[in-house]
Amino acid sequence: MSFLSDYTEKNSNLIPQIDIPCFAWNSQAEQGFLFFKAKSLQTTVLFLLFCCCFVAVLLLFCAAIWAPILNILLNNMALSDIRPHEYHPKRYD
Repeated sequence: MSFLSDYTEKNSNLIPQIDIPCFAWNSQAEQGFLFFKAKSLQTTVLFLLFCCCFVAVLLLFCAAIWAPILNILLNNMALSDIRPHEYHPKRYD
């Protein structure tokens, strides 16, 4: 028996036990599950990012389409309070 093994057997309570984090205990199935979970989370995040970008582009497109139309409608509503003969008095004499 070597000196080191003899020393550790007699003084095992003096040797500090250090827990080193290690993922070697994971089986292949657990590692596969963790990989699948990470991939599905990544896919979910990418899908949500795509949806947000799509909604933003859709809102910008709708604003570009409706802004001139609303401008025309609001201007016509503002001018509709003026009676035609007051707006062009010479035409209606």
